[in-house]
Amino acid sequence: MIIEHLKCTSDSDSTLRYYAHKQEAKSLFARLDILLPEAFEEVAWKTLHKTLHSIPKMFQLFAGKQVYGVSAVLGNLSKQKEFAHLGDRCPNCSTCKETTRHLLLCREIGRIKCLTLLIRQVSQWMRTVDTAPELSTLISEYLFTRGSLFRDNLPIQIPQQYTDFIRSQDKIGWNRMMEGMLSKELLLMDSIDVLGPSCKISQLEWVQTLMRKLLEATHGVWIYRNITVHNKVAGFIATKKKEQLLKDIETQIELGGEGLADHDKWMLEVDLELIESSS
Repeated sequence: MIIEHLKCTSDSDSTLRYYAHKQEAKSLFARLDILLPEAFEEVAWKTLHKTLHSIPKMFQLFAGKQVYGVSAVLGNLSKQKEFAHLGDRCPNCSTCKETTRHLLLCREIGRIKCLTLLIRQVSQWMRTVDTAPELSTLISEYLFTRGSLFRDNLPIQIPQQYTDFIRSQDKIGWNRMMEGMLSKELLLMDSIDVLGPSCKISQLEWVQTLMRKLLEATHGVWIYRNITVHNKVAGFIATKKKEQLLKDIETQIELGGEGLADHDKWMLEVDLELIESSS
């Protein structure tokens, strides 16, 4: 059996399912504006498929929701009646609609510091396993500049052996790279252009681990976001509740105690300044 110009001699069922799902995903990604067909073909899908099947189910679920844009960001939650009062603005920067794409693009200082720290950890891992220095530097700079390094006409010299990779990865995009979508060019390069002489892992293992670490970095930003949203004292949801409570109390104080039920008369005795630091 020939599948995508490759002769399939064993386990044809699973191979056929993989390529059928790949084609279905290609059409769906184009329809949902996730990846254009040309960019889709640049991704090392088989390696990413193996990587995703090697991580816990809940982490797989996060990755899927992030890519398809269906996670519990306010841009999605605010469409539901019970969450409509929260609005659809980002809980950190308050200026943009919160989408899964915005998760990594938010310019709020805490979010930037969090992302920078997580990318630095990815860079540190590349150095620790003895990644080829020039490749490690290129990937780190691409990550730190959110993919703009090679599109802003900066005087960056790209070694000849990496031009195909950078061109391919740039088609995929920085956001998708942070979701584990690495260029297949990383697997086509000579090993000496990817790994240093003392590296203990194979080129395939290196790519799989980098995919996982990029996903972990994106998940780390999601955790930061959730902490700022759900913190019982200073979180976004708690703050919204306190703002509403303050409005209700101030309104009642202006009206006085008449008509207020006995079990609600505590509202007239609340120190409004203490609400901000309470849970």
